[in-house]
Amino acid sequence: MKLKKHLILPATLLAVLLPSCQSGGKGEISIKIPDSIVESSHTHLYFMDVALDKAVDSLPLPADIEGQDYRMLNYAYNSDSLRLMKCRLGKHSFSFFTEATSLSATLDSSVCATGSSMNNEFGSIAKEIIDRTRQAKNEIAEIANKGGILQEELISLKEKIAEHLEKDLQIIYRQNIDKHLNDLLGAVLVYQGSRVLPSEEIKSYIERAGEKIKEYPLIRSWLERASREEATGVGHTYVDVEGAYIDKPDQTAKLSDLLAVGQYTIVDFWASWCGPCRQEVVKLKALSEKYGAKGLKIAGVAIWDKPEDTKLAIEKLGITWPVMLEKERGTIGDVYGIEGIPTLLLIDANGKILARGHESEPIAEMLEEIYKDK
Repeated sequence: MKLKKHLILPATLLAVLLPSCQSGGKGEISIKIPDSIVESSHTHLYFMDVALDKAVDSLPLPADIEGQDYRMLNYAYNSDSLRLMKCRLGKHSFSFFTEATSLSATLDSSVCATGSSMNNEFGSIAKEIIDRTRQAKNEIAEIANKGGILQEELISLKEKIAEHLEKDLQIIYRQNIDKHLNDLLGAVLVYQGSRVLPSEEIKSYIERAGEKIKEYPLIRSWLERASREEATGVGHTYVDVEGAYIDKPDQTAKLSDLLAVGQYTIVDFWASWCGPCRQEVVKLKALSEKYGAKGLKIAGVAIWDKPEDTKLAIEKLGITWPVMLEKERGTIGDVYGIEGIPTLLLIDANGKILARGHESEPIAEMLEEIYKDK
């Protein structure tokens, strides 16, 4: 099971600037802010360009009105270029496309603003995705709370729920992408759909799409990542990368230093906060016990994580193999085109990648064949 493909609430639904098909102008959004979500630390509403992942504008929070349990704010924006924005107040937010029209939304209850066909449809799709994801999370929580279930059985049930969720999300994306192969909404859906749809299917959508999707910056970014993933896939020689040792953060570590000389190595790209990664550690420990004496080595590469969190996870999970850290977030993951974790590689004695995936079972089957006469 791969984190980012399963059980992730896609509430942000990424977007970025795109040339607008409109002539430009102004738009306005009317925002209802329930008093129940306002905290003393809240002073401003922030308007984020989701693609840039930063605030590009802000407005002071309106004063409380006696006799009302909400306050209103109107925000005027430039619609010369169509983009997806996010309005945020603390942990509450909603998204909206900057169309030249009048929109409305309620913080705390709106997924997306309403008032235009693109915003309305986007909100409907996003709500369907979020509702289905929450349903899966609730199913998992219900199973976990029952108790009396063996750990292996619990993991199996979680994986089945996640698989059903993935299939349902695939259906949602497929039903909607084909209708928007030449507009911004389609670009957003193709990019987000890449989290659950096979890479070859995403490439097919891009090939059939209009220029608005092909020139969409996040689509270009996805294609670049997919190219790096392919270049470090099965049949290719592994790429050596540098990081830091978990116990010697000032000392440079190389992936090549962690590989078994003349033997097979499983490389595990993981993070302490990743539930599926922790599940795979249990399976990797079993493989190490079974084949370690025959020469198999395991090496961990912690990415997208804090060193102190990685160290705690190593101790708690009882990881005995060497673990290398990223010195800077994304530096190693980008080289290997990693989109989700865990990502596992099986590398042979000559440095050739024999397997790449998000679960250890296929690697376990290969190892059984490799070591059957040893």
